[in-house]
Amino acid sequence: MRVLPCAVALGLLAWSAGATAQDPLEGVLLERYAVRPDAGGGPELVTYRLYIDLPEGHRLNMVYGDEQNELLIRTSTHFVNSPNSVKYGDRMHHRDIREGEDGYDSWLSIGAASDRHWGVPRDLDTTDGTADGLVAMDSVPQVVNMYMEPGYLGSAPGCCIHTMNGAWAVLGGTAGLAGSGLVLIGQFTTQGQLTYALNAQVQRPDGSLVRCVSTVADEPDELLFPLLKGSAGQASSGRK
Repeated sequence: MRVLPCAVALGLLAWSAGATAQDPLEGVLLERYAVRPDAGGGPELVTYRLYIDLPEGHRLNMVYGDEQNELLIRTSTHFVNSPNSVKYGDRMHHRDIREGEDGYDSWLSIGAASDRHWGVPRDLDTTDGTADGLVAMDSVPQVVNMYMEPGYLGSAPGCCIHTMNGAWAVLGGTAGLAGSGLVLIGQFTTQGQLTYALNAQVQRPDGSLVRCVSTVADEPDELLFPLLKGSAGQASSGRK
C-alpha cells in the first residue's frame, strides 16, 4: 500500500478534458491570468492559474504525489515572486493581492487566492464588475501541508515543485463556487514554459473517496486520468 502524504490575452484558456459524465473529474484548466512586461527588459512575465474541474456534488480533498504517480509543476526558467511572497494562497493578505507585485506571486492553494478571496477564472468573475478573478469571501479553507514543502516558492528561486510522498489538502474537502466545479490549486508566474503532472483525491457525493492519478492506477480506489498531465502550450480542447 502506498503512503499518501490586459486585454484579450488575459482570457486565453487551455482545457484538458476527456472524462465521462460519471467520472469524479471533468478536466483541468490552465488559465493565462495576467501578462506583464519584465522590468529588466527580458521576456514577458506570464501568470498562470491552474484549476481542477469537478462534477456537481464532488469535493477536492487534496493534491498529492506518490512513488508511482509523481506530482510535478515545472517551468523551463524559474518561478517569480515578490519579496513578501507566500507559499499558499490562503496565507496571502486580502489587501496585498490587489496591490503591486504581490498579486502575481507563485503559490499553491485549494480554492483560495487570499485569506478572504476565492480564485475563479477571469471570464467567470461577474461578482463586482472587475473581472479580476477574485471573489470576496468572509473566510476561505485553510490548506494543510502534508510532507509538502514547496521550497521553490516564497523567497527561494527555482524551477520545480515536486513530490513523490507529499500533498497539500483541505480537511473535509472543498467544491467550486455555485455554478462552477472549478477549484484553484495554484498560481504561477514565470517567463518560461509551464508543465504539470497532477494527482487529486476527490470525495464523491456519497462520501466515498477516489484518487484520480496521472500515470499508474493499480489500487482499487484509483482511476487513471491522462488529462492530469499538460502544459501551457497545449491546444484548447474545450470543457465538458
